[in-house]
Amino acid sequence: MIINVHAHIREGDDPEERIHFYRAPGMDKVCLAGDNKLAMAAYKLADDFVVPIAETDISKATPADIEAFKRDGFRAVHFTEPPAPYDDERFFPVYEKLEEIGMPACFRTGDMRGGIKCRIEYTRPAFLDSVARFFPDLYIVGSQLGSPWFYEAMAAMLYNKRVYFDMSGGVLRGLPLSWFRQMFMFKDVYLLPGGIRHRLHDESVNQDIFRKIVFGTGGPQPEVVVAFYRDLFQNLQVDFGTQSLVLWGNAAKMLGISESSGASTP
Repeated sequence: MIINVHAHIREGDDPEERIHFYRAPGMDKVCLAGDNKLAMAAYKLADDFVVPIAETDISKATPADIEAFKRDGFRAVHFTEPPAPYDDERFFPVYEKLEEIGMPACFRTGDMRGGIKCRIEYTRPAFLDSVARFFPDLYIVGSQLGSPWFYEAMAAMLYNKRVYFDMSGGVLRGLPLSWFRQMFMFKDVYLLPGGIRHRLHDESVNQDIFRKIVFGTGGPQPEVVVAFYRDLFQNLQVDFGTQSLVLWGNAAKMLGISESSGASTP
């Protein structure tokens, strides 16, 4: 079972085509964000498959807007192209409302296609770390493992209980296996059995870090990204329990979806 937390539906897209595009073997849910009207139209066509995510301009959003999204049936809110760092205090009232009503916040982090007028430095994962520290009960999902600020994403996941990242984006799928081996060795000796001794010879994958990953495709067909995740699972010897969290469990928990039935919880 798989929940795709990062998928697009944009102005001009056909909802039925988008639904068909993102269906794949083992794909149980897809979270669609981009054009709010089209995301909700897709949900009405396939409410057993589509999870509608509201996209909004973070510089203009208000707590009242967040409440309206909740009433309209959106399950989370997606932010992209911020005019200031994500941890700018001007945005705190929105995060506070999201935390209060239990709606996850999804953030575009890192690389963006050419032509978008945005300072990508404002989307660095370090800013999500700050948001998580001020709003510890808010579920946060960043995209693309923060590319190119990967270690910031690792630290944000390691030190904040409700911060997660997906591994969407063409940059990640172009990296060699050796890079992933090194990246997922990210550890803090103070959090490991044995206390503060050094770990020069420990080259094991940190399963606790991998447990903070969620499945997200972005633009490519799901089959392409599923193969990428499965290949990583096999080569990094990710245990089955962690795989289940990455593919389904993490997203199901934050979105309030029953793992046994695929149905939304009350």
